[in-house]
Amino acid sequence: MAKCSLCGKKSKRYCIELKDNICSLCCGTKRGNEIDCSLECSIYKNAILKKNKKAVLEKANDLYDNKYQDIFYATDIAIIAGLFEQYIFETFYNNLSVNDNDLLEAYIKIYYLLNGEKELYELKEYEQEIYDYYLELFRKEKSFDEYKNKLILRLCRSVTHITGGAFGNRNYLELLRGQTTKTGIWGNRFSDIE
Repeated sequence: MAKCSLCGKKSKRYCIELKDNICSLCCGTKRGNEIDCSLECSIYKNAILKKNKKAVLEKANDLYDNKYQDIFYATDIAIIAGLFEQYIFETFYNNLSVNDNDLLEAYIKIYYLLNGEKELYELKEYEQEIYDYYLELFRKEKSFDEYKNKLILRLCRSVTHITGGAFGNRNYLELLRGQTTKTGIWGNRFSDIE
């Protein structure tokens, strides 16, 4: 078995920056610090993506500690959110290959793309459609442009707080069904809302 070029321990990884073998401990503790890693390294890229996901979900939760901080209560952005989530329901509810986790990943990517992280995030075809629709809503409603980043954080929070439950990783989609059609397990919660 190959040995780590830094510490001499057994190694299963090859570092494209060092052009030599590296153990997982040295890779984990030195990547991006002592080793000038690039996004060509899938281990380095995946570590950044994992860290970014954790950061955006923490930010989404911290941003809305109570309903008075919630942009749905403080602004009319709920109109845009409603149009967007209706699109998500109509486009993905009957597509069983897409679930809440997939939508959350798309929302996280959208957040980082809105913040200029274009080299790090690649969109799947359906994620590109979601992103394009999201941008189109804000192009039509320019007065809400300042809420573009905050709304996607709020949507991330919605998914993480709703997914699971009775419908597992499609519970968020079931909630959207209830909001949109006033049917299903969530439908009675929205039946009085016009």
